[in-house]
Amino acid sequence: MRNDHIWSVQTLSLNEVLDFGSDTSLEIVAPYNWKVVQELPPKFLHANLKLLYFGIGIFNFITITMLLTIAYFFVNSRRQREKYVNELETKNALLYKKRNQLDKNNKQISNINSRLTIRNKQLSEFNYLVSHNLKAPVTSMSLIVSMINKEQDPQKKIHELLPKLSQIAESITELTKDIGEYVSIIDDRKVKVEEVDILILINEVKEEFSKTLLDSHDFEISLNLLAWQQVHFSRFYLQSILHNLISNAIEYRRDGVSSYIHFETFFESDKKVLVIKDNGMGINLDRHGKNVFKLYKRFHRNISGKGISLFLVKSQLEALDATIAIESKENIGTTFKIYF
Repeated sequence: MRNDHIWSVQTLSLNEVLDFGSDTSLEIVAPYNWKVVQELPPKFLHANLKLLYFGIGIFNFITITMLLTIAYFFVNSRRQREKYVNELETKNALLYKKRNQLDKNNKQISNINSRLTIRNKQLSEFNYLVSHNLKAPVTSMSLIVSMINKEQDPQKKIHELLPKLSQIAESITELTKDIGEYVSIIDDRKVKVEEVDILILINEVKEEFSKTLLDSHDFEISLNLLAWQQVHFSRFYLQSILHNLISNAIEYRRDGVSSYIHFETFFESDKKVLVIKDNGMGINLDRHGKNVFKLYKRFHRNISGKGISLFLVKSQLEALDATIAIESKENIGTTFKIYF
């Protein structure tokens, strides 16, 4: 290429038939070698290149346009996908939060249903306490009043029946106390719940039996509170529970045996467990298992008692969502497990 001209040179073999693109072929027979020089002038070159440049330009324009279009749709699609993913993550987080709230609500409803079941049971026990146990003294008093009204000398009859009336009045008074104590358990809205130190509370309850424990050298209170020592509960209820269980262990101990009551703490799953174990008379659970925590149920006729302590223990525990289990054998002892 020189001065915008393109020159091409081709050596010709004269022993061949040459075809220059015309309709007829030229056969060279002279014994010489020829060189054919061909010139492409700038005008012709520019005209052809202009068409080529125009085609390349159009091709590049179309290509760039297509690439920009594809890039736009790709970026837009990516943005839409990112937006969709973000919205999906937000909705998933919201669903997870709502599921947790739903689980929490279901748990609360389950707890409420459980408490309602316990409350219905407590109300049933209260109904029994009032109707059944109040019926006997009221009936007896009505009979005495009827007998007095039928007597010609009522003063003499009153004097004869006065001890019986006093006994009935004392019975009604005791029943009223039991009703009052049970009502205070049912109405647990007034109960103060706090962190209670078991060790301190047991030592305080021990002082209530100090004279009994001093007079009885064969009864021991032992402790193993290494697992835990504090529990979120009603101090008043727990003090009453410990008092009743220690009182029962002292009252129902066996003769000729060094008696004890042992307190121990441990964890079971996510619950705190307080174990109270004694080696007293024990209870035949095959016979009395269903009635252990029922009202006015007694299992040792030779020992005086009202049969209300274990009923109150269970009621006080259930009032604050705690439970109690019992294992017992006659002449071996009893173990209570309280789950907080």
